[in-house]
Amino acid sequence: MTERKDFDEKDNASISGSNSPKLIKKVFGVFMLAIYLGMGYLTFSGYFDILFGDWQWMKLALGSLFTFYGIWRAYRYFTGRN
Repeated sequence: MTERKDFDEKDNASISGSNSPKLIKKVFGVFMLAIYLGMGYLTFSGYFDILFGDWQWMKLALGSLFTFYGIWRAYRYFTGRN
């Protein structure tokens, strides 16, 4: 009995769904955008005030950093530049 050796990656991709990795990357990209922008919002709104104490400049710095990085990642995501 001989085994079939001509089963290549094209056949494997068509069986498993070749768009899965692209879909997962897109979903993960949107998830990370939500994380960055959400952390910026929570930092600005005072959710983490117990961590900062009297250091209001740290609250503003981290909130700005998360928000600007989220906006930058959103720009790169929606323009297709990964």
